[in-house]
Amino acid sequence: MRANFGFKGNRLTGHLGSARLEQRIRRTEYALCVLAATALSFSGIYSTMSAFFFILAAVGLIALRPIDNARVLLVFALLLALPLLAIASTVWSDAPSRTLRAGMQLFITFAAAIILAKRCPPELLIGTLMVSVMVIGIQIMPYVPDTLANGYPLRGPLGSKNALGFTAQLGVLLSFATLLNPEMPRPLRIAALIFLPYFFWLINLSQSAGSLTSTAIFLFVFFSSLALGRFPMTVRWTATVIMLVVIAVLYPYLADLSESLAGAGTQALGKDTTLTGRTMLWRVAEDFASRRPMLGYGYGSFWRQGYVEAEALWRAFGIRSRMGFNFHNEYIEMRVGLGVVGMGLLIATNVGIFLLSIYRQLTTPSVTIAFFLALQTAFYARTFAEDGLVAPFSETTVLWIASAAYCAMWSPQARTSIAAAAQRMKLPREALRRVRDARMPRRT
Repeated sequence: MRANFGFKGNRLTGHLGSARLEQRIRRTEYALCVLAATALSFSGIYSTMSAFFFILAAVGLIALRPIDNARVLLVFALLLALPLLAIASTVWSDAPSRTLRAGMQLFITFAAAIILAKRCPPELLIGTLMVSVMVIGIQIMPYVPDTLANGYPLRGPLGSKNALGFTAQLGVLLSFATLLNPEMPRPLRIAALIFLPYFFWLINLSQSAGSLTSTAIFLFVFFSSLALGRFPMTVRWTATVIMLVVIAVLYPYLADLSESLAGAGTQALGKDTTLTGRTMLWRVAEDFASRRPMLGYGYGSFWRQGYVEAEALWRAFGIRSRMGFNFHNEYIEMRVGLGVVGMGLLIATNVGIFLLSIYRQLTTPSVTIAFFLALQTAFYARTFAEDGLVAPFSETTVLWIASAAYCAMWSPQARTSIAAAAQRMKLPREALRRVRDARMPRRT
């Protein structure tokens, strides 16, 4: 006679099958998340291939849970307002086909970043990026001797000192986020400790003033937010309010302050303090944007071959490839493409994400949220002298949007519920074992 454990045959089999299917889906999602993060990391070296694998991973993630992912995108609809405006600008764009393509690519990037944050634990994302950046750092090593010999900025396989400086900066940020998080694997933490001084050295060799400045800002915000988490809640809120008031007062002068900081960095590196002609670029962009102030010329419609204004700037700055150039200011770039409406929407998105991250770190402080908050601050510091915060298949864009999604939904309470769900998934295995044991013939 079989023992009765309260399970009916079909119900038990169905429950076990669902649990196994869920486990397989979860493993597949983690593998796709690793693929997406790795592809993003190598976008500066293998741009086309990286974009292909990133899209492939994003499509795979969406296909595994299409209905759930659609609901996630609806929840974070506000984050999609900017790419939707970019797509809508096809209507008034000077280059409609180009704008439509760029807008769709931007929407895919934003949507993939949100789904990535939903399906990928932050430690997995940070660990994957850490390993990828270490691999890139090893690839850069053969280029170092020539840089030391001639004194030129280190570009390496990335082909740009700013791109290399950003990669090294990201390595510094990820190293600290890995080292100080006890949940990260010990071998990875040891590797981060070894690579940390190397990444600092690469930033210096790149001679990128923007990377130096934004790295300093990141370290200040990261360690300040971690230290603030040890104080009582009243002290945290008081210090945060004071900081926000200071930012509000200095905001009208933030562009000048950022330029001054970058200028100081270029002087320290022995470079020209004119920011390689960016002020001239900004004057041209200001004159150009004033002709269509409200909605701009269409997202991604300015920098295209055959357009007189773009050709003139490429010629003036000696850009023979006639591609890969920008206004070196995210807000000016946005104003030209999407006008005052687009620039205002970008600022509102930045402020909303920043305040949400501050709130999350104040209420549930952690190393992970401190990392995302500091990373956002470093990104925002670069927007006044660099472009790339809002760009299709950009590592910066994905990390920016993903950090917002993480801060909105990834908290200690959420992790507790996920751990409980994982524990519940183990119960069917235990039930199956007991049923199997009950079916074994008893010895008499």
